[in-house]
Parts: sequence; structure tokens; C-alpha cells
Amino acid sequence: SSPDNNRLPRDMASSLPVSSERELIIQTISTSQFVVISGATGSGKSTQIAQYILDSYLDPSDTRMIAISQPRRVGAVSLARRVAAERDGQVGDLVGYTIRFEDCTSPKTRIRYITDGCLLREVSVDQQLSSYAAVILDEAHERSLQTDILLGLMREIAHSRSSLRVVVTSATLDLEKFSSFFGMCPTLSIPGRCYPVEIVHIDSMEHWRYYVDAAVDLALTVHASKPMGHILVFLTGQDEIERACSLLGKRIDSMLEDDVSMPDVIILPMYGALSSDGQSRIFQQCPPDCRKIIFASNIAETSLTVSGIVYVIDTGLMKQKMFDPVSGISSLSITKISRVSATQRAGRAGRTGPGICYRLYSAEELESFLPETVPEIQRSSLSHSVLLLKEIGISDPLTFKFVDSPPRIAIETALVIVL
Repeated sequence: SSPDNNRLPRDMASSLPVSSERELIIQTISTSQFVVISGATGSGKSTQIAQYILDSYLDPSDTRMIAISQPRRVGAVSLARRVAAERDGQVGDLVGYTIRFEDCTSPKTRIRYITDGCLLREVSVDQQLSSYAAVILDEAHERSLQTDILLGLMREIAHSRSSLRVVVTSATLDLEKFSSFFGMCPTLSIPGRCYPVEIVHIDSMEHWRYYVDAAVDLALTVHASKPMGHILVFLTGQDEIERACSLLGKRIDSMLEDDVSMPDVIILPMYGALSSDGQSRIFQQCPPDCRKIIFASNIAETSLTVSGIVYVIDTGLMKQKMFDPVSGISSLSITKISRVSATQRAGRAGRTGPGICYRLYSAEELESFLPETVPEIQRSSLSHSVLLLKEIGISDPLTFKFVDSPPRIAIETALVIVL
């Protein structure tokens, strides 16, 4: 497992599960334009594959870049920092990142972590993405709207640029769907490194409107009674997370005032809009006799890996944007996660050793969850996307190929709004 701070020595990189597949990855990329790779969260795919391409596939005289697209800013920034540290460099030199309103790259940059939104804007300026030798669409299992559009565009661009390499990575095993979209391209699976995780269902949360309090209570109980190991609590968004952090802080303070003895604790929030200072605190090492309790959004499901998590508390909820093409109204509502997400969340407890996942829902309730999360493209307003496709030169968005097509009415409605 990686240390908590951002430095990952080379020898630790070589112990990541992905390193055992290095030769195969390079060989497959050499012979195939598209490759789909699945690897459990923490396998090293987001940090290592671009380095393999740079070191073993590209000609040293080739000055084009390798793009690694990320659905979130936090992912782009923290991964760029990690990889720059691994290569003993500064962020912005060989390894850089580009997020909205911030471009931390230079003419020397060869590995560029970039949000999918920024990469899409680049396609609208340079439709062939000619400054890139390879594009890695990371976290494709999240099926964000922009990643799905990029998947379709990469298929088009690659047809006219046979030297471009496209790698799609996913933390789940939906390889066939991606592979068939790219003409039955090769797929690779990186073995995960997962210890057993005990699942404890805290039966049905009748009062689930109080789930934040229930999660805080449980975090406190685990902290006061269980052996060392960090605690990760899944909530739905920034407001809730900040509220939970302050609530737990107050509860612990009042217990300490009553002379209850418990280990030292650092309480941390983790969500997409967190400042970069707040982000780096999550990864800083804390003293061995101190426990981190992290309240996180579903960004902690697959995007970012904090080592030393032994206990996961899963509320079974997330925030999701829904769009009704008939009424034209978008709403952001709290909804149940999918079974795939439940598995991902539990897996976070088994990265560094055996762990426990407490689910604030019953085994029966889990059965009622959707098998997988509905792709964002099937529940979003597409007016912005249709405009973007038109800008890029896709004359008829109705014929554009998506991995999962959005409802036809959603595209038609968008066309009416845009034209």
C-alpha cells in the first residue's frame, strides 16, 4: 500500500498490481489502437500506464503528450502531484495538469492529467487532438456525460489518425461493453489487491432523513471501540460532509471533557470542490497513534485512494442529477446508490489489510438497488453537449455513436433549444 503522503518511491511503484502487467500493456498498445483495461481501485492504473507509454512505447524524440482524462478536478491535480513526485520532478514540468481556470503545464510537459471537460474543449479547437500521441480515458466506469462524449469522439478521431493510441480504464468489469464499442478491441484485467472485508448491515434505516447523524454516531462508536485504522464515511455532498465534520468534532470534544479516553483523531472532509490545500491534508501522514476519520462524497469510491482505511461506513446514498426532457426541468436529488457502488465502497476497507464495511441499510434493501449507476448521459439535459458536438463538426448529433445512447427525445429537445 502507498504511504499517506504524496511521495511514492519508484520501488513502491513497482510493487503495484499493474506493474506485473507492464509488458503485456505495452505489447497490446503497440499492436492495437484501442485497449480497454480494468483494474481495481488502487491497482496503480491511473499513475503508471501513462509512464509505461512514455518510457517504453513512445520514441524519445516524439514531443507529443499523453493525456489522462479525469472526471474530477481533484483527481487530475492529486494524480499529477503523485506522478511528478514519483519521477522526482515538479508539477508543471514533465508531468502537469489542466483543470478549468488553471493550466499547470509547460512546453516540457509530456504527461498531462486533464479534466474531461477541458479535453473536450481542446477537441473543439483541434479536432484531431494532434498534440497527443495517446489519450487515456480514466475512470470510464463513472460514465460521466463528458467521458461518454469523449468515448464517442475518440472512436471518430482514431479512424482518421491511425497513430493515435486510446486506452480506456475502468475500476469495474464492464469490459465487453467498451470493447465492442471500439470494434472488439483487446481487453486486459489487472489483478486487484484486496483483503477480506466483513460486511455488517445495520438494519433498515427507517429514519433515513437522519442518516448524517446515524453515520456520525457510528463513526464515534467505531473510533471509541475498535483497533487503529482510518475510518471512511460516505455521505452525499459538501454541505452534509461539512456538517458531519463539525458534529463529530463537537461530540468528541464533549466526551474528552467528560474524561473519556480515546485515541487522537483528525477529522477531514473530502469532496470535489475541496481546495488543493484541503486535498493534500487528506493524504498527509498522521502519527501512528492517531486516527483519520474522513467524511467523503462518492469521489472516494474510485477516484482517490487514501491508504490505511480499515473501516467504511456506507449510507447507501448519493446525489444524482436527473433531467426530464418533456418538462425540461433538471433536479438534483438524493438517491440510493447502485449495487456496483456498494461493492466499490466496501472494497475501500480492504486495501491495506482486512477491514469492515458498515452498511446503513439491510441486505434486503441492497437487493432493491439498481445493478449499476445510470450513465449521466441518459439522465441529463443534452443542449450543451449537442452545441459542443456541432462546434466540433458533428453535423447530425442524432447519428453520433454513444456507448449507451441517450433517449432520442433528449437529443431532439436539445436540438430545438440549440438551433
